[in-house]
Amino acid sequence: MFVYTVRRIAFSLFVVLGVATLVFFLSRLSGDPALLYLPEQATPQQIAAFRHQLGLDRPLIVQYGIYLDQVAHFNLGESLRHGGSAARLVFERMSATLELAAFALVVSLAISVPMGILSAIYKDSAIDAAARVVALVGQCTPIFWLGIVLILVFSVRLHLFPTSGRGGIAHLVLPGVTLGTYSAGFVMRILRAEIITILGQDFVRTAWAKGLQSPRVYLRHVLKNAGIPVLTLVGLQLGYLLSGAVITEFVFAYPGMGRLALAAILERDFPVVQVYAIFSGFIMTAINLVVDLLYAWFDPRIRLT
Repeated sequence: MFVYTVRRIAFSLFVVLGVATLVFFLSRLSGDPALLYLPEQATPQQIAAFRHQLGLDRPLIVQYGIYLDQVAHFNLGESLRHGGSAARLVFERMSATLELAAFALVVSLAISVPMGILSAIYKDSAIDAAARVVALVGQCTPIFWLGIVLILVFSVRLHLFPTSGRGGIAHLVLPGVTLGTYSAGFVMRILRAEIITILGQDFVRTAWAKGLQSPRVYLRHVLKNAGIPVLTLVGLQLGYLLSGAVITEFVFAYPGMGRLALAAILERDFPVVQVYAIFSGFIMTAINLVVDLLYAWFDPRIRLT
């Protein structure tokens, strides 16, 4: 287990490096920030001086080497727009995104787990059909459209929740429901399929034949064995909720990392975009590692070597 963990951590570092490299070169394709930050009346000499100050007049491979050196020394540069540390700006928004992601994950599991269990137990019934329709609608509904509808209904019409900003639980309800509903459909469909498959296995039929009560059979035999693929999907969804909730944060003007990254892309704030990409890549690789390590806890037959 220790050797496997060390190997996976080393592999994760290469993944993060690949993400950082890709973002570095793609961000340079968005245009020259000097044309955005300097006034239209700026002279060619002023533009050249600004680009020299940022190091943008150097060859691209030299800029990449300097960038890798900064990453190795945890010096990720300063924001072109805000003037402070790019890493500090991203980390200041991290707590807001963590709150939203955690709330959205709770919403997603609260919807998907009961629906998946009931849909599998009552297969081909009206309950199953209704659950599958709800899951399909949740997956097909665009996040921005659902967010706008929730704002119009529960904020503008009913005045139950705030439309934007960050505060208490009330500020998390609408963006959390918007984000959680989208991911709930995926989890529900996988859980339903796994439970249906496991219900047809020999060990489940043996448990019924021994006269075990239904709650014990479903909890100890069915749900525990259905947990591994669901755990994988939940881990992926958590990574998405943490690093990819850009649209939801933009619709609800929520001060999270995604909204900051979107503004940085539009403003060609390269350091902030790069820090966000590195942090997102680290989140995804870390979650994948934790999920792999949890496999052995769910199923002792699995050995990680």
